[in-house]
Amino acid sequence: MLQTTADGFSEWTAAAKTPELNITDTEIDVQAATTDEEVTIQVFVTNTGGADGTYEAQLFANEEIVDRKDITVPSNRTAIIDFVRSFDQPNEYEVQVNDVPVGEIEITEDEEVEVSDPDDDGESGEGSGETNESTPGTDDETAENGSQSTEEATEIEEDDGGGDLFGPGFGPMVAVLAIALVLLGRIRYGQRPASDDGDGTE
Repeated sequence: MLQTTADGFSEWTAAAKTPELNITDTEIDVQAATTDEEVTIQVFVTNTGGADGTYEAQLFANEEIVDRKDITVPSNRTAIIDFVRSFDQPNEYEVQVNDVPVGEIEITEDEEVEVSDPDDDGESGEGSGETNESTPGTDDETAENGSQSTEEATEIEEDDGGGDLFGPGFGPMVAVLAIALVLLGRIRYGQRPASDDGDGTE
């Protein structure tokens, strides 16, 4: 404000236009958060003066400055300052901007939750499928071995049936018939000399 007098004139006053800045409102988006979550604090600054002005806002947590920002507010306007930050240490914090209280916020330790990966189950299933695919091969080999054993046993039984006396290809019935023929031949051969002697005596 400028006040002056002049000779022959009355006293007059001239007022210069100045900004008038004040915090009119504050907001905090949450009352509780973890150490890895961000918290947003809004500050509404109104300029009721006749000129534009710049306002400096300082953010306090438990009476310690943790952030600060400047904003220019036009005359007869309101501007918003956003403080977005996280808190590293679990604690209860009293938050304020300059000398204006904002509120309390409780910060807790972040708890890591283990989440099972669906892909792990899929890989395990694929591994099981591969194991099952190899199983039929093992069964085939076992079947082949069993078939070979059966064939070998059949060949041995056939060899035992008639190979000892007459070689391969002769069964027990052929052996019996051969023996009977031999005996019959001997009997007939033994009877022929007796008939020849009778004829000579006469």
